[in-house]
Amino acid sequence: MMKTKLAGYLEAVGLTVVVISSFAWILHLQWIAYVYFVGTLLFAIGRLAVQQKIKNDSITVKRLLRQRTFAVFVLLFSAMLMFTEPGWYFGYNLYITSFSWFVPFLVFVVIEVYTTFRLSSVLKKC
Repeated sequence: MMKTKLAGYLEAVGLTVVVISSFAWILHLQWIAYVYFVGTLLFAIGRLAVQQKIKNDSITVKRLLRQRTFAVFVLLFSAMLMFTEPGWYFGYNLYITSFSWFVPFLVFVVIEVYTTFRLSSVLKKC
């Protein structure tokens, strides 16, 4: 098990790298996708380690933690989409553009903002 402080640092550094590299994507540099991927890995490791330390039997807390775990996997999926070439995939039913990674990233952001505020308010009540 990872120490909570180290996991928190990994989570913060990973999220900072993800945000900076998502803004730097506009520059169309080839290596930005790798930086984004490393940031998502750091964030995922830190987030999942921090979530294991939260011990609460409330149904609401468990639901919010599941939503945060889903958001981490959505973020990893967006990193995967950053590496795909534009074109048709999955039997010509889905056209992937070079900007397709942004939709799962926005889903991650919405879930992250919601669960952050909601989880802190629920944990204060408990």
